[in-house]
Amino acid sequence: MIRKDGTTVWTEVKASLISDENNHPVGILGVTRDISKRKNALDELRKLSRAVEQSPDSVLITNTKAEIEYVNPALLKISGYSAEELIGQNPRIFSSGNKTKKEYEMLWHTITKGRVWEGEFQNRKKNGELFWEATTISPVTDQNNKITHYLAIRRDITEQNRMTQELIAAKERAEESDRLKSSFLANMSHEIRTPLNSIMGFASLLPEEESKELLNEYANIIVKNSEQLVSLIDGIVLYSKLQTRLMTYKPTRFEASKLFSDIKDSFSLAVFQENASLNYECNIDGATQLFTDYDKLRQVITNLISNAIKYTSGGEITVGCNSGEDHYEFFVKDTGIGILPSDIEHIFERFYRGRNIEESTTRGTGLGLSIVKELIELLKGEIWVESEVGKGSTFYVTLPYVR
Repeated sequence: MIRKDGTTVWTEVKASLISDENNHPVGILGVTRDISKRKNALDELRKLSRAVEQSPDSVLITNTKAEIEYVNPALLKISGYSAEELIGQNPRIFSSGNKTKKEYEMLWHTITKGRVWEGEFQNRKKNGELFWEATTISPVTDQNNKITHYLAIRRDITEQNRMTQELIAAKERAEESDRLKSSFLANMSHEIRTPLNSIMGFASLLPEEESKELLNEYANIIVKNSEQLVSLIDGIVLYSKLQTRLMTYKPTRFEASKLFSDIKDSFSLAVFQENASLNYECNIDGATQLFTDYDKLRQVITNLISNAIKYTSGGEITVGCNSGEDHYEFFVKDTGIGILPSDIEHIFERFYRGRNIEESTTRGTGLGLSIVKELIELLKGEIWVESEVGKGSTFYVTLPYVR
């Protein structure tokens, strides 16, 4: 109905026939009632119902006995359950078991007191998959302010939580990297300064020394420290090339015997000076042709042996190789100090040094094993370590057959 002022009014009309004493119709009795408020309320209710049905968030309603009475399509979609499977059930059907009894008691205490509870749940889908939801649970009251139902609105935050955890992990890695870099720079200063001081100190003694025996000793010390300095700089340059992707894979064919012969010649003096023994166990024919980047493979094994010598004073080092079904395996085994279990997963990280290393007596930059790992990745191989503290370590390297 349209009023005189042009506004629309919803009305309910009831009409009845008026008859005379002979039952002949003589008129109509009409009653009109304004139902605008009721109609508007119904419209609002339908609108609310559609909003809940179409909401991307999960909506769940329970009675005061915690029995589910309503679930919207979004909840059915994410949980994998049907409405028939959920109606009448307790919401614990979604429980993953990661919340304690005390936490549930606090939740129940909050909502039964008429207050809103907000928090996160790790819930379980029908197929067993876990997912995270941010949940708000609020009481629903009647006109007498008595709680009749509880309304839970839940939003899937699984991806958000995953990204948050990744950001936290990235932040921790960045902080650890900064710490290791600072330690590396401080250590590098010491690593460079130590051989330089020796070179400068003994070089200054040469002009005044008359003893040929002492001159030879000073000269040997200068040469040894110069070699250490060159090795240090070579390592830094190699690391820099790997980081800037300037290293390229240059495969060639060569005999296994050549590789081990060259390595043996390189370490005869170093092994003697450390009072260690270096053994070779190559279980493939020396004439076997390997096809990979010779220089990089040699660098890998050289670094592993150097590392073993550093931590195996007076012990035994074994270098060897085996052949598998589709790969060659190289290993460097020592009877040194070993690696702590907590260090194993970090040992190939840049600047990382084992926690059981005596810094004052064992020098190093923390780059050697990270260089080895990156070289192996360049060679399309794999590397891992097995170790026991106090008994030694074995580093394994595998390279695929290339024909």
